[in-house]
Amino acid sequence: MAAQFHFSPRPNRAHEIRWRAFEPQAFEEAVRQHKLILLSISAVWCHWCHVMDETTYSDQEIIDLINSSFVPIRVDTDQRPDVNSRYNMGGWPTTAFLTPDGKILTGGTYIPASRMKRLLRDAAAAVSRGAVEMSTRPLVDDEPDDESEDGPEESPALADEPQVRVDDSDLWDTYEWIRDDLINDYDADFGGFGAQPKFPMAEALRFAIHDHVLTGNPVMETIATHTLRSMIRGGIYDQVEGGFFRYSTTRDWGIPHFEKMLEDNSQLLDVLVDAYKVTRDETFLRTALDILRYLEVRLFQQDPPAFSGSQDADEAYYSMDASGRRTLTPPYIDRNIYCTWNALAVQAILNLWTVTAEESQRALAMSVAETLKSRLYDPDEGVYHYLDSETREPALPGMLDDQLRFAEMSLRVYSMTGMTSWRTLAGQLIDRTLGLYRGKRGLLSDVLTDRSLPGQLSHRLYDFSENARAASLLAWASVILDRDDLRDAGLRIARALKPRAASHGPFAAGFALAVADLLRAWTRVTVVGELAPLDGKSMTEFLRVLHSDVRPQLAVMPLDVTTDRQEIERIGLPTDQLPVAMACAGRRCFQPQFDAHSVLGMLDQMKEGRSGPNRHQKEYNEKRRQEVSDLDLGHTEKVDTYAEHQQSSDALHDMDNRC
Repeated sequence: MAAQFHFSPRPNRAHEIRWRAFEPQAFEEAVRQHKLILLSISAVWCHWCHVMDETTYSDQEIIDLINSSFVPIRVDTDQRPDVNSRYNMGGWPTTAFLTPDGKILTGGTYIPASRMKRLLRDAAAAVSRGAVEMSTRPLVDDEPDDESEDGPEESPALADEPQVRVDDSDLWDTYEWIRDDLINDYDADFGGFGAQPKFPMAEALRFAIHDHVLTGNPVMETIATHTLRSMIRGGIYDQVEGGFFRYSTTRDWGIPHFEKMLEDNSQLLDVLVDAYKVTRDETFLRTALDILRYLEVRLFQQDPPAFSGSQDADEAYYSMDASGRRTLTPPYIDRNIYCTWNALAVQAILNLWTVTAEESQRALAMSVAETLKSRLYDPDEGVYHYLDSETREPALPGMLDDQLRFAEMSLRVYSMTGMTSWRTLAGQLIDRTLGLYRGKRGLLSDVLTDRSLPGQLSHRLYDFSENARAASLLAWASVILDRDDLRDAGLRIARALKPRAASHGPFAAGFALAVADLLRAWTRVTVVGELAPLDGKSMTEFLRVLHSDVRPQLAVMPLDVTTDRQEIERIGLPTDQLPVAMACAGRRCFQPQFDAHSVLGMLDQMKEGRSGPNRHQKEYNEKRRQEVSDLDLGHTEKVDTYAEHQQSSDALHDMDNRC
């Protein structure tokens, strides 16, 4: 049974525990045997998960206690984010004691052997003397909710917020609160947010860049660029092989946790390209190219073309220089192909292509996109979460985040290539998602739930960040697909989220981006050209140039002169000279242009004639211009790399147990 689970790459005995998968059979076994469930949520890249395998789960007494008195379940957080979102106790590893019906009794993160022995004995003794409620009542209500026939129980998260009237002004005010929180949490000495441990928070950096572009706010540009430069100089960046580690244990980005994630590196690659577009600082472009080098050398796999999920942490390996690393085996790579993270990589690499014009980058992105479409998408099931590296079969359909990222990627591919099949696919997937995932107040549940699922998977859970992302996607899709109902659905989500937004601080950056996408006027640029293989070069270049700047709320809609003739005639664009583009803001359209750079110039003129996002913007910018001049950025000398920190081991052991 243990063969399907991943354990520490170093010597350990964790496999001697008779682990089960998170499946109904395990819960049924707990009911039959009147035992508690010991749930372990781990990750292949997690340092402290490995330590727990090597120590706690390798102790003979613990192995015997678990096997005799508990039903042990082991879950990989990357493979089962639905389980992690409901049972995580504050980090990885998570250790949770559950009743046979899946209720949490107690738990924590890393638990050393001495404490685990006490917990196991006390829990087993409590069950034997009847001190633990071992009820197996279902975790769902008998009555369906007001918008679902199946009626799984609603998670209290988001669903129980008071229903207050929220208008556009309220949403803009929340946008400003989020921006203020971001500025207040910003570390002016070392960049980033908060103290330590410090995570890159790519979405917050993207919000900072977008806000600067939209409003001219100089503080937001400083936040993004200073943070990125500090990270690039610091130990969180692998100066040898490229790529960012997951986070820093120190405020100055000096001592990292050494795992590398496709998710993080894809998002940071995308942000670095945007930072380059805004500043033309070659440091950002070089680093973006270096991340791509890491992704291609370490994570890319040819069959099928896609990126692996992560590379394990290995302190000894990453403390070496290039020659030293060549003598060691590189850390373990999780070869599962995760849809969400690969979709992020596709978008980031296409973004990079828009500034480099390297056709190999565009080809790489498209090959990965095609893999996701052919191996992880099914019209009946939707998008699967990952392609299993061992079985080569798709696994875990129904995760909301996968549907959203795949649809987002599809719109991006269409916008940058003109392949209308991707636009059609995005529209179909969005309709399916709205039809199946909507619950109370228009919010989208994180998974498709039903009463037969074990434990708390029968609960609807409305994830704040995923719903904010959905609102942004719906705003963009409403322009591309010319459907006001999609924007209305996005607005309903944003209004339902609003009461929670202010409490999230920098983590609400995605909600602020959604507010801007929903409430600011979009500019549509329709481009007509020849997309046939022999004639598509000029059209491809035209589309690349249109995407070569950071332009929030810009929708590029390519049309093929051959296959989209009816739509072209409806718009009234001339086709005697191709490519040709026409920009429209609202119902006002401008003179057709035959050069992409001329279109960008026109867009700049249109931007200068627009007002800011709200009534407070001029006063706010003036205030922040004064504040930015007072920021002391003189402490940003070179941040030491890990190899220059002699106290690294002590720092790692002193940090919080959470991975």
